[in-house]
Amino acid sequence: MKKTPRILIYVRVSSVEQEKDGLSKEAQPAKCIQKLDEVFGAGNYTHEIFFDLAKSGSLGPKPHQAVRLPRDRQGLFELIQKAKSGQYTHICAFRGDRIYRDVVGSLSLYADVMKPLGMEYIFVAEKWDPSSAGMLTSTVLATIAEFQRKQTSENVAQTLDHKRDLGYTLGTTPFGWRREQDFEKKHDRRNIVPVPSERETVIRIKDLYLSGISESGIAVLLNRERVPHKKSVGRWTGNTVHLVLVSPTHCGLIRKNKDGDLGEGIHSPDRFYDEGTFRQILDRLSRTKKRLRGVAGSQPFRLFAGLAYCGSCGKRLQSSFHNDTPSYRCLGNTYTNDGTHVYVNANQLEEVIVELLQSVSQKAEYRNMAKREIERLISGQDSKLTARAKAIRQGLEEISTKRDNLAEALSNKAIRMDHARKQFDTLDKQEEVYNVELLEIDVELDQVQSRTDLLKRAKARLDNFPHLWKSMLDHEKRESLHAIIERIDVFVDDDRKYIVVKLVTETEPQEIVLLKGAERYRPKKMDGLAALSARELAALKHVLDGANYVLIAKYFETTPSNTHCLLARAAEKVGVKSFIDAAKIAEQTIRKIESQLPLFGRYGYPRRAEKRLSVMEFQVLDLAAKGNKIENIALRTGMHIERIEALLGKGLAKTSSESARDAVKAIKANRALLPKTMENKERTA
Repeated sequence: MKKTPRILIYVRVSSVEQEKDGLSKEAQPAKCIQKLDEVFGAGNYTHEIFFDLAKSGSLGPKPHQAVRLPRDRQGLFELIQKAKSGQYTHICAFRGDRIYRDVVGSLSLYADVMKPLGMEYIFVAEKWDPSSAGMLTSTVLATIAEFQRKQTSENVAQTLDHKRDLGYTLGTTPFGWRREQDFEKKHDRRNIVPVPSERETVIRIKDLYLSGISESGIAVLLNRERVPHKKSVGRWTGNTVHLVLVSPTHCGLIRKNKDGDLGEGIHSPDRFYDEGTFRQILDRLSRTKKRLRGVAGSQPFRLFAGLAYCGSCGKRLQSSFHNDTPSYRCLGNTYTNDGTHVYVNANQLEEVIVELLQSVSQKAEYRNMAKREIERLISGQDSKLTARAKAIRQGLEEISTKRDNLAEALSNKAIRMDHARKQFDTLDKQEEVYNVELLEIDVELDQVQSRTDLLKRAKARLDNFPHLWKSMLDHEKRESLHAIIERIDVFVDDDRKYIVVKLVTETEPQEIVLLKGAERYRPKKMDGLAALSARELAALKHVLDGANYVLIAKYFETTPSNTHCLLARAAEKVGVKSFIDAAKIAEQTIRKIESQLPLFGRYGYPRRAEKRLSVMEFQVLDLAAKGNKIENIALRTGMHIERIEALLGKGLAKTSSESARDAVKAIKANRALLPKTMENKERTA
């Protein structure tokens, strides 16, 4: 009995032009079925159709692939997997270039998949011949199709390069701009024009960022004020604010090539700000990226992370805030003349830098500049409030119009009552929000005298820089330091300890001698007298008094061998072989602290302080105290449930609590339970 043909039909449409040429989604399968009716007769075969719309013929998959890659054509991948099952007899398409537009893919599909299974091609607009001459013809056609694809890509790339050379803005239209309509074209092609309402938002984002507010802080502020986003349903985030800041379109520039080189665009006369301002934004973004990398990014009180450098080796000083004396120290391989590394106390460094900034702030040119900026910010507040009030009143008019249209539709029975009620409720809530905001704006606009007083107080605070510094938050201090200071080099010589500060506003670096706070430390273990323990000094004290190691063992309530080893270690540390010589070398030190030495009995080393919580234990306790279940905490932190349970158990054990809420209360009562890096910070997880 003759086997019924089973056909796999493939349809690919990659452009609008192909729709016009009769290769639409509907036309291709219709022509394929018409061809199959001519070959096999209507109803004498079965078929399945696979589609790929808006896909290039250069995209995969390759015939040998077992897993589809993200960019591969899904329809073709499914067709190949069906063909590999051996249950089909033919693959049908309008032309060979519908399946592949490269020689390797087209020939590999037939040679590796179809031919071993006895399958054949059926094309509508081409003739398929499996003979040697036919295969040569197919190879030539596949080569031509691949050449056409590459030529099309090159033509598109040349066209885009030509548009860039002319100054046109390509790609996604950034926030603050829109594409020209056909009737308002100023050039040969459509370009971009500014949107007035969005333009004000872009300028405000720029001002807020250069004034020291972070990207996420700007997003929170815009969402709080209900500033509309480009997408009607979108909300501002730190990333969307970042995209606004890094767009060169706002300063009249465009990207000329793939390398990111900038050039002047046709829209330059309508730019929002100049190129110098854009460079300031990029410089601050670069500084932020450098200093927020790693641990320093999660600890906002490390004010000088990324600013302080070692004067000996030039490496960046690493912040050390895990002990009671926060500091910055060099961990490089280059030592100073006496074999030590550079170390500077963080608190002392902050003191001398504040004194330096205080002296700089007293200069007349900087004070006048700061006062002008304060006046500009406060005077610009009225114009922003007035613009927002105007936008709110327009919104109220639109709500009134929508309410009238809704009532008319309801009277004409064009809308159901329950749907109309929901829309009326939505409009009422929106109107209430607008009215409350409008009332707040009117109150602020009436307070002219309060803004005048605010201006006076702001100018007066410039006279007392130390007080102003203390009133700033940690992240505000850090932003100010990184905006003003370019680099701090710490030097430690035999005769003095000093720092060299390079300010952005000054041409010459400032040199400051440190009388304290720049002590040096040795990264290796101590040796000599400084390395002797209290028990070793006590044993040497008994040696000075004439006791041998057997008698000392009775004093220490231990064995003679332990005492002998103790004295041997002490002699080795001071560099001698005799116990008596070691005791004579340490005699002066022993006499100073004799009353504190453990001369008799077993010596119990001091117990360690109560173990602190780790940062992760504190975070898990805090989240659990707020009512989050273990499963939710695992999803939020990306850790396994068993890990969360272990952290929660350790945290409860260290705080001696039965629940997470009791643990948080215990932490508030005893700040010593906090991790060292969080002990002095009022912050949550």
